[in-house]
Amino acid sequence: MKVSIAIAVLLALIYFARFYKPYSLDKVLDHYGFTTSQQKRALHDLYQKATGMPWQEAFSSRHTKKALMRDILTFIEKTQEKFIVRKGLQERWEVEALPWMTQNKGEILDDLRTLGFIEEIEPTHKHVDAICILGATWKTMLRQFQYTHCLLKSGVTAPSLIFLGGERYVTVGVDGTEEELSALAAKLGVSDWRQLTEAHLMTELYTTSKIKNQKITPYFINTPKGDLPRPTTQTTMMELITWLKHHPEIKSLLFVSPQPHVKYQEAIIQSIFADQHKALSFHVVGPGVTNSQNMKPLIEGLGSYLWATTPPLLAQLGLEERDPHIIAELKELYNKNPLMYKELPAILRTP
Repeated sequence: MKVSIAIAVLLALIYFARFYKPYSLDKVLDHYGFTTSQQKRALHDLYQKATGMPWQEAFSSRHTKKALMRDILTFIEKTQEKFIVRKGLQERWEVEALPWMTQNKGEILDDLRTLGFIEEIEPTHKHVDAICILGATWKTMLRQFQYTHCLLKSGVTAPSLIFLGGERYVTVGVDGTEEELSALAAKLGVSDWRQLTEAHLMTELYTTSKIKNQKITPYFINTPKGDLPRPTTQTTMMELITWLKHHPEIKSLLFVSPQPHVKYQEAIIQSIFADQHKALSFHVVGPGVTNSQNMKPLIEGLGSYLWATTPPLLAQLGLEERDPHIIAELKELYNKNPLMYKELPAILRTP
């Protein structure tokens, strides 16, 4: 009898060891692209610095998919609160760094470097059909123009150069001084510098850049702001997709965006192209971080990437949810972004 019980217990243990697979947020990090132990430790460290909560204490192994869903939701809520900082319609430059971002800068920088948000991201192909420069602030676009020139000098070739500007009106202190913007407005024949937009800045940068003299055809796409405060990556990509319908010869793109935003831009562009069934080969590259003293925009780059990657990740993991509280929290996180919100109803199995 005792032998039979022992055998039954042994078989149960073998079955449990073979088929019981606990869920953990640490394993989910692989799907975010953080696959090495060094990368996971770096993210653990940043999370603890930001929240004061050790990773293993906050996210231990779980027994159900619902518990894992709760962990993912908590993770994104906390990183949005502690990494992004912005609220409502605030721009990046309108918010102050949180205290934790100003402490242990060297350790934070090392963690971000380990996660891939500091160093230059170089192209993997030497020829593409078009290079795309994404709109940004004056200084950021200047870096993108300079980096594009370096790409062309290094042997990267493309017959077309696409400038993705938009109706974002300039800001003093961000795009230049009032005197500089007034002088530019006068040069471009704009009566008031307040009417200058990102698209104007992009045109001026191209006119005065070294890439103007390259044997490459420029195209300017000016995205209207519509009902939004300014164009977003999503609305800009939609304008690009419309434009590409008239240029079927373009099948591969190389986007230029500086660190720490390469991974974020790649995640957003991938979601938009997939949603629109646009079969294009593309990569996002960009220069490395030059100002390593200001941690806030670097940490924000990581937070933005985590936020953008989560909806498709939930679908990939096959996580479904009916808990009304979790559903409400997820919708609150994503309902301001039509693209991301569009993916949620199927994930949540709600109308």
